[in-house]
Amino acid sequence: MPITKATEADLAEMQAQLGRPMRDVLGIAARCVCGKPMVVQTSPRLSHGEPFPTFYYLTHPATSAALSGLEAEGFMVTLQERLAEDKELAANYLKAHEDYIAEREVIDVVEEIAGISAGGMPTRVKCLHALAAHSLAKGPGFNLIGDLSLEAAGFDASKCRCKVANPVKLDERTEALTKSPKNLGNTSMQKILIVGGGYAGFYTAFKLEKLLGKGEAEVTLVDPLPYMTYQPFLPEVVAGSIEARHTVVSHRRHLPKTRIINGTMTNIDHSSKVATIVLPVVGEIKESYDHVIMTAGAVSRTFPIPGVADFAIGLKTVEEAIEIRNCILTNFDKAVNMPAGPARDRLLTFVVVGGGFAGIEVFAEMRNLASYLIRYYPGLTFADVHFHLIEAMGRIMPEVSQKTSEWVLSDLDRRGATVHLNTQLLSASDGVVELSTGEKFESDVIVWTAGVMASPFNKNTDLPLDERGRILALPTLQVSKEGVALEGAWTAGDVAAVPDLTGGGVGGFCVPNAQHAVRQGKLLAKNLVSTLRNEGILEYKHKNLGAVAGLGLYNGVFQSGNIVLKGFLAWCAHRVYHGLAMPMFERKHRVIMGWVSNFVFKRDIVSIAATENPRQIFETWASRPKV
Repeated sequence: MPITKATEADLAEMQAQLGRPMRDVLGIAARCVCGKPMVVQTSPRLSHGEPFPTFYYLTHPATSAALSGLEAEGFMVTLQERLAEDKELAANYLKAHEDYIAEREVIDVVEEIAGISAGGMPTRVKCLHALAAHSLAKGPGFNLIGDLSLEAAGFDASKCRCKVANPVKLDERTEALTKSPKNLGNTSMQKILIVGGGYAGFYTAFKLEKLLGKGEAEVTLVDPLPYMTYQPFLPEVVAGSIEARHTVVSHRRHLPKTRIINGTMTNIDHSSKVATIVLPVVGEIKESYDHVIMTAGAVSRTFPIPGVADFAIGLKTVEEAIEIRNCILTNFDKAVNMPAGPARDRLLTFVVVGGGFAGIEVFAEMRNLASYLIRYYPGLTFADVHFHLIEAMGRIMPEVSQKTSEWVLSDLDRRGATVHLNTQLLSASDGVVELSTGEKFESDVIVWTAGVMASPFNKNTDLPLDERGRILALPTLQVSKEGVALEGAWTAGDVAAVPDLTGGGVGGFCVPNAQHAVRQGKLLAKNLVSTLRNEGILEYKHKNLGAVAGLGLYNGVFQSGNIVLKGFLAWCAHRVYHGLAMPMFERKHRVIMGWVSNFVFKRDIVSIAATENPRQIFETWASRPKV
């Protein structure tokens, strides 16, 4: 039998007709002939089987070799050498080929079931479909490869088998596969462990669910919280423009194929590929893995300033946003019944530290909320409420141009807010704010937004870190160890130092924001699946799309390159962009319907601070046994 090479046209034709699962099946025998370990994860029936005899290889070996990722030239040499050395193998190989040619009736059956037109189907592709049907009429090994080929191609194997004469019985096939099983290589499902369910972690898991085949891998996501928070909406949660629950996305609801563990990761030993997790009630458990994805995100970065750790609050979680809102509303409730003086001024003075995008957005939203509340509190005036933003640099919002940031400053000044530039916070002990300029005032609400840092959990791993505590990464999102990919380790998002190939990142790395985290998560999933399938992977490259910020109702700022929008148009751009960027359709719907409701009925002004001690009323009036 002549053995011919596949041309590029043949490969292109095959790839156009066959999906990836089918191509995986076609490459199984090729790998056996080459003597390489066979990794098969398309069917649990292979878990205790033996390698397919090499003479079951397809009619066009070079084509299948190339499709399965093998080098066709080398494969042909290996095959010819094997056939020359093993006369019995050669005889079986030729017999299989002759049987295949003779089985025209079986070929016609499969073509009929699959709806394949003999005239419209390329010859090589038709032969591959036919081989699956031919296999059904032969021995146990043929039957198994036939079932796999049919199922991978979307056919009903049992339906085909019933039309073929003398099919192999199930018990015969099982006996053949379980007798003296040989090593198939790694046939068990790969275990993928995702650490952190924020932007990058959620989108990685979400994409993996779409890309992975059935039984190809088990994905586990570990996070103390059962949801992902869409952080760009937190300032609007503070202002009451968005319901707090609508800014979070449930892991369990939207990641149905992912195993969710709500616990605290305490250690990762990548050298042994074991993670330590502490679960509520259960305690400490060990979780092994084949691939770990580090997406633990970032936390607020603070400095050892007196009073900050004890009195200030960050803005990284929905819980913090709810607390800030409750404090503002509760302070208004208290202040309206107090006479003018230092005590009331303290309640109505609000401070934000940090003039980046997060700080400016929450500062403007808080100012907008306070201005709105005045109408409901007779006795309080606009002049009674004080807002201070403290920024150590000489400008705000470094993501936009100097001219745009100056417009934001003038807008805030017009609304009665005070911005302290080139000013440092020296102390916040007991709510007494002391500035480097010598100014001093008291406040009950101090919001800290002066930067973020990679999750300190990174230090509890043996993964390589940079001087800022970020996990070193390659552009492919693999963890980098001395410039080389660390096997089985991946990272993305705020926790990672990912090179910015566009050249626009600070220090040469991608800045920690949602734009990068979401896109990195999606690419990471694609690269990981490609790695499992021995395919090529891609480098991450994304040019910043621009910046958009809401500055309260009907006001905002947007800049992309030289394009700048201000005021109402920018506010519309802000809502359109983030409304579309919010994950999952049902979440988008809830957020948008909330905006519509607020437009019609105005924003809610109710504080739910009582939830901090929900049993207080019950405990106060509950009957107790007499002593």
